[in-house]
Amino acid sequence: MTEKRKLPRWAFRCCLLLLLFLIRGRIIAEAASRPEEMPTIPTPAPTALLPVGQEEKNAEFPWPLTQVDREHPAVPPSETRRLEGVPVDVRVYEPLSRMLRNAREAGFDVCLRSGVRSGSTQSYLYRRAEEIYGVDNAPFHEAPGGFSEHEAGLAYDITDGGFDGEAEAFADTELFRWLQEHGWEYGFILRYPPDNKYTTGFCFQPCHYRYVGAEAAREITERGWILEEYWHSRRVPGGESEKYNFSKVF
Repeated sequence: MTEKRKLPRWAFRCCLLLLLFLIRGRIIAEAASRPEEMPTIPTPAPTALLPVGQEEKNAEFPWPLTQVDREHPAVPPSETRRLEGVPVDVRVYEPLSRMLRNAREAGFDVCLRSGVRSGSTQSYLYRRAEEIYGVDNAPFHEAPGGFSEHEAGLAYDITDGGFDGEAEAFADTELFRWLQEHGWEYGFILRYPPDNKYTTGFCFQPCHYRYVGAEAAREITERGWILEEYWHSRRVPGGESEKYNFSKVF
């Protein structure tokens, strides 16, 4: 009988490697012939840009009563106009210019010190407050950039033209008393009165006047309220007949 010859081990290994090589080449060729399947990536919803004035429709209150504080960022005005060299929201220009004009007619040397500010200017003022008052007390004197009523075009600093002393000393002037008596007629209130540091979040600022509109300014002045109390009266049923007992919120 003829003896069958066995295939050498090295030849068997070569055949196996050749077979694996051919299989791998075919897999690669088939993959290259198919279109590449890209993973599905969810498309984020586009950011909605509010048209000019649309923020007022979406706000909790009408624009003059917009809340601006450490939890409510400022929305810069879409248009400003210079009043005595100071940028002013066009929506405030007429009542503010009228108040300054009538104050002068009453015999006062009134000066508009500050109006609409940029975020960079407000950030600089906040850093300066940290240097002067310390990190812990700075927030009671200046709002950080992005959270100031000045940036929203709602706040304006007003003093006597010749006044160059400490801000709190302005409270002893006749012009300050005139503003307390007549400011509401033009839609302005003293935003940060004394003894409300832990309610408003700011120390007494006799130069800082906030535009809220004539109707709200009249009610706030007549009731002896601060703006936080007015907001509360509009949020809480029956709030108009009760004085809110604020806790320490700052």
